[in-house]
Amino acid sequence: MMRREIDLVMLERVMSHLNMELLRRFDQHGTGAMASPHEIRGVLDEEVEELHEAIRENDGVGTYNELFDVAVAALVGCMSLYEEVQIGKGKASGLVPL
Repeated sequence: MMRREIDLVMLERVMSHLNMELLRRFDQHGTGAMASPHEIRGVLDEEVEELHEAIRENDGVGTYNELFDVAVAALVGCMSLYEEVQIGKGKASGLVPL
């Protein structure tokens, strides 16, 4: 399969969709952070398993939607660890621009 180029219009549309999905997640579940890296992993594992199921079923729309669920879970995980990393307690301190 030949790879297509990702243009700026596509990037803007996908990032806008991601923002909408993140806001929807906050609306449904609140803005509370995940409690620990273990909770982050549990949520990500669940979302990745749902992604695997959509791929196994050859469901393009389902795969697309599950990718957003994985991305939202990852972003919430990053935000949940942000303060810890920001103040230098985390292993990632100094490795990422904050």
